[in-house]
Amino acid sequence: MKLTAKHICILRHTLGLDESPFKRSYRNRYVAGQNHHSRIDLMELVMTRFMTKRRGGEIFGGSVLFQATYQGALAVLREGETLCPEDFPEHYSAGIAAFAQGGAE
Repeated sequence: MKLTAKHICILRHTLGLDESPFKRSYRNRYVAGQNHHSRIDLMELVMTRFMTKRRGGEIFGGSVLFQATYQGALAVLREGETLCPEDFPEHYSAGIAAFAQGGAE
């Protein structure tokens, strides 16, 4: 599936890249209720595995919590931007462990 401009906008907002002056993601969440204006686009992103969805719980008022997958996040990174390792630990776990032990620069 080719990402539309709206899909890219949603994914970048999910990661906080649409407003971060630091060129690094700082979150991985998009909360949307049943009647949210981007609901169809969000579900398209879930069906193509660029996002996942789960029940948001009480903190989100029962709305659905959408998160970008690693594939989805990589698809919208621009030159010079990076992802926060805490949001994708399965891809950065070795680097995080080395940093915690003082091995990373």
